Amino acid sequence: MLEADLAVHGIESLSVRDVMHALANSARKLDPTDLGWDTNNGIPAHDIHYRYGFGAVDAFAAVSYVTDLNWRRVLSEREINSGMTDPDITIPAQGGIQSQTFTVPAGLTGNHLRVEHVELVLFASVLDFSDWGTTDMGNLRVILLGPDVNGQRTESRFAEFRDGETARTYNKFVFTSVRHWDESALGDWTVVLENNGDDPIFWHGYQIRIYGTPWCRGDFNADGLANTTDVNDFNAAYVDGDTGSDGKYTADYDNIPGLNSPGDQNAFLADWLACLGQ
Repeated sequence: MLEADLAVHGIESLSVRDVMHALANSARKLDPTDLGWDTNNGIPAHDIHYRYGFGAVDAFAAVSYVTDLNWRRVLSEREINSGMTDPDITIPAQGGIQSQTFTVPAGLTGNHLRVEHVELVLFASVLDFSDWGTTDMGNLRVILLGPDVNGQRTESRFAEFRDGETARTYNKFVFTSVRHWDESALGDWTVVLENNGDDPIFWHGYQIRIYGTPWCRGDFNADGLANTTDVNDFNAAYVDGDTGSDGKYTADYDNIPGLNSPGDQNAFLADWLACLGQ
């Protein structure tokens, strides 16, 4: 992929995230009769599987993806961060379930993202830290549900019940999922914790971090609208050299790494007009 991209575009322009996009969008579904396959709410929708991921790597399709003359490098990574929320609730023993929801509302700057990956930071522990308790983190199932689209929510099952695990706490442990790839960030993200142990578990806190790029490339501030504010914000970011969560310049819009004038300005303007339907 790297060699072919260099040969076709004349520059080494593939980032790690570019490669991830290429692989996710070119993978081949294998063992299709396996009942573990699901489809997420992405546009395009992706086949996903807990064991097979997005499927088998199709080398020819992956190379073809990055050598397409219309191929564009992925924009800088943006982040939606719920901040650490402290529910301070008890998850009862023997099947107790608790859930918490973080909502990403429409119409706000930075919220209209096309998702790449999602992180859940979890802080939970047994109520009694003495040695007599029988409950541990292996008795806790951890699930994240993405936004509802026509009655369907993509599930990321971070932790199943695991006999024999002796850990007594998730001390701000970070779980990561790519199962929501190419979904919209808008809507309710729900964390579900289920306890099948003999003792209660205390849910101290959680944080959801959603990473992606503006849903429409020309919507620079990712507020769901294409207007002159995007142009002003782009120009300011270009002058200031602002960077996204991945350290890449947010105003880097052309197919050449780094800020280039007038290439980035022209590429952004074309994307902005496309968002306007022109």
